[in-house]
Amino acid sequence: MIMAVGFYICLDDDFREYMKDLDMYSYMAGVYILLVAGVLVILMAFFGICGAYLKKPGMLLIFLILMGVAFVLEIAGASYLLANGTKNSKMTVVLQTNLYNLISRYNYDVSAKRSLDIVQQWIGCCGSLGIADYVNWNILIPTSCYDPITGNAW
Repeated sequence: MIMAVGFYICLDDDFREYMKDLDMYSYMAGVYILLVAGVLVILMAFFGICGAYLKKPGMLLIFLILMGVAFVLEIAGASYLLANGTKNSKMTVVLQTNLYNLISRYNYDVSAKRSLDIVQQWIGCCGSLGIADYVNWNILIPTSCYDPITGNAW
């Protein structure tokens, strides 16, 4: 499952463009760590099954070492993603700055408009801190800032 999500994040063109527009390439380091851990889990399973079936202590030792390395990598990758993806982290300031930049270009940059609309529709937010972000830039509040069912602003 970890590898499937990791490959999706790495190979999806829309997600890559979204990451580029928000300038969040540092987030990808955690994804790569989790991908490497997934590959290690596959190798670990191979050595564990073969070592147990063939009764080879060397293969079981490799299995044990890979298990420890995979465990450490998964903890490191998950910790990195949590540290850079939670509220009040250093990523919050980066996201706010990038969202303000996208809002300032909203009316004339198609890529900025697309990225903001995706963020606002799927996350259920409006700008960085709310509708006031658009009001401060004298920009008409986009429809992606509103809940499609109730019509209320996020």
